[in-house]
Amino acid sequence: MDPVIRILTFLVVAAGAASGRTAAVFAAAALVAAGLLAARPAPRPVLRPLMRLKWVALALAIFYAWGSPGHLLLPALGGWSPTVEGLTEAAIRLAGLASVAVGAGLLMETTATASLVAAIAWLATPLQGLGLERDRLALRLVLVMEWATALRQRPLPTVTATGRVARAAELAIAHLRETLAWAETGPATPWTLPATDWPPLRQWGWPLGALVLITAALLAFP
Repeated sequence: MDPVIRILTFLVVAAGAASGRTAAVFAAAALVAAGLLAARPAPRPVLRPLMRLKWVALALAIFYAWGSPGHLLLPALGGWSPTVEGLTEAAIRLAGLASVAVGAGLLMETTATASLVAAIAWLATPLQGLGLERDRLALRLVLVMEWATALRQRPLPTVTATGRVARAAELAIAHLRETLAWAETGPATPWTLPATDWPPLRQWGWPLGALVLITAALLAFP
Protein backbone atom coordinates (compact mmCIF):
# COMPACT_ATOMS: atom_id res chain seq x y z
CA MET A 1 0.00 0.00 0.00
CA ASP A 2 1.26 3.47 -0.85
CA PRO A 3 2.55 5.40 2.23
CA VAL A 4 0.22 8.31 1.43
CA ILE A 5 -2.75 5.95 1.53
CA ARG A 6 -1.51 4.46 4.79
CA ILE A 7 -1.30 7.88 6.39
CA LEU A 8 -4.74 8.94 5.16
CA THR A 9 -6.28 5.68 6.36
CA PHE A 10 -4.64 6.15 9.75
CA LEU A 11 -5.97 9.71 9.99
CA VAL A 12 -9.51 8.50 9.27
CA VAL A 13 -9.19 5.75 11.89
CA ALA A 14 -7.68 8.18 14.41
CA ALA A 15 -10.54 10.64 13.87
CA GLY A 16 -13.08 7.89 14.53
CA ALA A 17 -11.21 6.67 17.60
CA ALA A 18 -10.90 10.18 19.03
CA SER A 19 -14.56 11.06 18.49
CA GLY A 20 -15.66 9.48 21.77
CA ARG A 21 -18.71 7.95 20.06
CA THR A 22 -19.03 4.29 20.97
CA ALA A 23 -19.81 3.03 17.46
CA ALA A 24 -17.01 5.05 15.84
CA VAL A 25 -14.46 3.98 18.47
CA PHE A 26 -15.20 0.29 18.08
CA ALA A 27 -15.27 0.56 14.28
CA ALA A 28 -11.84 2.20 14.45
CA ALA A 29 -10.61 -0.52 16.81
CA ALA A 30 -11.86 -3.18 14.39
CA LEU A 31 -9.96 -1.52 11.52
CA VAL A 32 -6.75 -1.44 13.57
CA ALA A 33 -7.23 -5.10 14.49
CA ALA A 34 -7.72 -5.94 10.81
CA GLY A 35 -4.52 -4.08 9.97
CA LEU A 36 -2.62 -6.04 12.60
CA LEU A 37 -3.92 -9.33 11.25
CA ALA A 38 -3.02 -8.37 7.69
CA ALA A 39 0.48 -7.03 8.42
CA ARG A 40 1.43 -9.36 11.31
CA PRO A 41 4.17 -7.02 12.59
CA ALA A 42 6.45 -7.66 15.57
CA PRO A 43 4.33 -6.93 18.68
CA ARG A 44 6.87 -4.95 20.69
CA PRO A 45 7.44 -2.00 18.29
CA VAL A 46 3.73 -1.72 17.55
CA LEU A 47 2.80 -1.62 21.23
CA ARG A 48 5.60 0.78 22.18
CA PRO A 49 3.51 3.98 21.64
CA LEU A 50 0.73 2.51 23.79
CA MET A 51 3.13 1.67 26.62
CA ARG A 52 4.43 5.23 26.59
CA LEU A 53 0.89 6.46 27.17
CA LYS A 54 0.20 4.26 30.21
CA TRP A 55 0.11 7.19 32.63
CA VAL A 56 -2.18 9.14 30.30
CA ALA A 57 -4.44 6.09 30.16
CA LEU A 58 -4.47 5.85 33.95
CA ALA A 59 -5.31 9.54 34.28
CA LEU A 60 -8.16 9.21 31.77
CA ALA A 61 -9.55 6.17 33.59
CA ILE A 62 -9.54 7.97 36.94
CA PHE A 63 -10.97 11.18 35.50
CA TYR A 64 -13.93 9.51 33.81
CA ALA A 65 -14.58 6.72 36.32
CA TRP A 66 -14.63 8.99 39.37
CA GLY A 67 -15.45 12.31 37.74
CA SER A 68 -18.57 11.38 35.81
CA PRO A 69 -22.02 11.62 37.45
CA GLY A 70 -24.21 8.55 37.51
CA HIS A 71 -25.03 5.44 39.52
CA LEU A 72 -22.42 4.42 42.06
CA LEU A 73 -20.80 1.07 41.32
CA LEU A 74 -20.19 0.46 45.04
CA PRO A 75 -22.74 2.51 46.97
CA ALA A 76 -21.20 1.52 50.31
CA LEU A 77 -18.12 3.59 49.43
CA GLY A 78 -20.14 6.72 48.82
CA GLY A 79 -18.15 9.41 47.04
CA TRP A 80 -15.13 7.13 46.80
CA SER A 81 -16.94 4.80 44.42
CA PRO A 82 -16.64 5.11 40.65
CA THR A 83 -19.86 5.40 38.70
CA VAL A 84 -21.18 2.86 36.22
CA GLU A 85 -21.55 5.55 33.56
CA GLY A 86 -18.04 6.79 34.32
CA LEU A 87 -16.53 3.35 33.91
CA THR A 88 -18.36 2.94 30.62
CA GLU A 89 -17.08 6.27 29.35
CA ALA A 90 -13.57 5.44 30.57
CA ALA A 91 -13.63 2.15 28.66
CA ILE A 92 -14.66 3.95 25.47
CA ARG A 93 -11.95 6.59 25.85
CA LEU A 94 -9.28 4.01 26.61
CA ALA A 95 -10.33 1.94 23.60
CA GLY A 96 -10.00 5.05 21.44
CA LEU A 97 -6.58 5.90 22.90
CA ALA A 98 -5.37 2.33 22.37
CA SER A 99 -6.63 2.32 18.78
CA VAL A 100 -4.77 5.53 17.93
CA ALA A 101 -1.55 4.45 19.68
CA VAL A 102 -1.48 0.96 18.17
CA GLY A 103 -2.47 2.33 14.76
CA ALA A 104 0.44 4.79 14.93
CA GLY A 105 2.80 2.01 15.95
CA LEU A 106 1.58 -0.14 13.07
CA LEU A 107 2.04 2.73 10.60
CA MET A 108 5.60 3.43 11.74
CA GLU A 109 6.57 -0.24 11.89
CA THR A 110 5.32 -1.10 8.41
CA THR A 111 6.52 2.06 6.62
CA ALA A 112 10.14 3.02 6.03
CA THR A 113 11.14 6.35 7.55
CA ALA A 114 12.06 7.90 4.19
CA SER A 115 8.76 6.81 2.65
CA LEU A 116 6.79 8.07 5.65
CA VAL A 117 8.47 11.49 5.57
CA ALA A 118 8.06 11.76 1.80
CA ALA A 119 4.36 10.96 2.11
CA ILE A 120 3.87 13.58 4.83
CA ALA A 121 5.69 16.14 2.71
CA TRP A 122 3.53 15.24 -0.29
CA LEU A 123 0.36 15.68 1.77
CA ALA A 124 1.67 19.05 2.98
CA THR A 125 2.21 20.34 -0.56
CA PRO A 126 -1.06 22.39 -0.62
CA LEU A 127 0.17 24.27 2.46
CA GLN A 128 3.10 25.72 0.55
CA GLY A 129 0.79 28.50 -0.56
CA LEU A 130 0.53 29.50 3.12
CA GLY A 131 4.30 29.78 3.48
CA LEU A 132 5.12 26.25 4.63
CA GLU A 133 8.45 25.02 3.25
CA ARG A 134 7.80 21.37 2.47
CA ASP A 135 11.44 20.30 2.16
CA ARG A 136 12.38 21.95 5.44
CA LEU A 137 9.48 20.20 7.17
CA ALA A 138 10.66 16.87 5.77
CA LEU A 139 14.24 17.47 6.90
CA ARG A 140 13.15 18.31 10.44
CA LEU A 141 11.02 15.17 10.60
CA VAL A 142 13.99 13.06 9.49
CA LEU A 143 16.26 14.63 12.12
CA VAL A 144 13.71 14.07 14.89
CA MET A 145 13.16 10.44 13.90
CA GLU A 146 16.88 9.72 13.60
CA TRP A 147 17.63 11.26 16.97
CA ALA A 148 14.72 9.49 18.65
CA THR A 149 16.03 6.16 17.32
CA ALA A 150 19.58 6.93 18.43
CA LEU A 151 18.38 8.06 21.86
CA ARG A 152 16.54 4.77 22.45
CA GLN A 153 19.71 2.84 21.66
CA ARG A 154 21.95 4.82 24.00
CA PRO A 155 22.47 3.74 27.61
CA LEU A 156 20.76 5.95 30.17
CA PRO A 157 23.00 8.73 31.52
CA THR A 158 24.27 8.31 35.07
CA VAL A 159 22.31 10.43 37.53
CA THR A 160 23.30 11.23 41.10
CA ALA A 161 20.19 12.98 42.37
CA THR A 162 17.96 11.33 44.95
CA GLY A 163 14.20 11.29 44.73
CA ARG A 164 12.08 10.39 41.73
CA VAL A 165 11.36 13.97 40.61
CA ALA A 166 14.98 15.11 40.97
CA ARG A 167 16.27 12.04 39.09
CA ALA A 168 13.76 12.56 36.29
CA ALA A 169 14.75 16.23 35.99
CA GLU A 170 18.48 15.40 35.92
CA LEU A 171 17.87 12.69 33.31
CA ALA A 172 15.90 15.11 31.12
CA ILE A 173 18.68 17.70 31.35
CA ALA A 174 21.30 15.08 30.45
CA HIS A 175 19.29 14.04 27.39
CA LEU A 176 18.93 17.69 26.37
CA ARG A 177 22.67 18.24 26.62
CA GLU A 178 23.32 15.14 24.52
CA THR A 179 20.85 16.39 21.91
CA LEU A 180 22.51 19.81 21.69
CA ALA A 181 25.97 18.23 21.50
CA TRP A 182 24.83 15.88 18.75
CA ALA A 183 23.31 18.79 16.82
CA GLU A 184 26.62 20.71 16.96
CA THR A 185 29.09 17.89 16.35
CA GLY A 186 27.08 15.18 14.62
CA PRO A 187 27.89 14.28 11.02
CA ALA A 188 26.02 16.18 8.34
CA THR A 189 24.49 13.30 6.42
CA PRO A 190 23.00 14.34 3.07
CA TRP A 191 19.37 13.37 2.63
CA THR A 192 17.24 13.63 -0.48
CA LEU A 193 13.45 13.72 -0.34
CA PRO A 194 12.20 10.73 -2.33
CA ALA A 195 9.90 11.56 -5.20
CA THR A 196 6.24 10.85 -4.47
CA ASP A 197 3.57 10.59 -7.13
CA TRP A 198 -0.17 10.31 -6.88
CA PRO A 199 -1.06 6.94 -5.31
CA PRO A 200 -2.80 4.45 -7.60
CA LEU A 201 -6.47 5.30 -7.97
CA ARG A 202 -7.63 1.88 -6.76
CA GLN A 203 -5.85 2.36 -3.42
CA TRP A 204 -7.93 5.40 -2.51
CA GLY A 205 -10.64 2.91 -1.63
CA TRP A 206 -8.82 2.12 1.64
CA PRO A 207 -9.27 5.49 3.40
CA LEU A 208 -12.66 5.91 1.72
CA GLY A 209 -13.73 2.45 2.91
CA ALA A 210 -12.58 3.24 6.44
CA LEU A 211 -14.58 6.47 6.36
CA VAL A 212 -17.67 4.68 5.06
CA LEU A 213 -17.39 1.98 7.75
CA ILE A 214 -17.06 4.47 10.60
CA THR A 215 -19.89 6.63 9.22
CA ALA A 216 -22.11 3.56 8.78
CA ALA A 217 -21.41 2.52 12.38
CA LEU A 218 -22.43 5.99 13.59
CA LEU A 219 -25.63 5.92 11.57
CA ALA A 220 -26.52 2.40 12.68
CA PHE A 221 -25.75 3.05 16.37
CA PRO A 222 -26.23 6.78 16.98
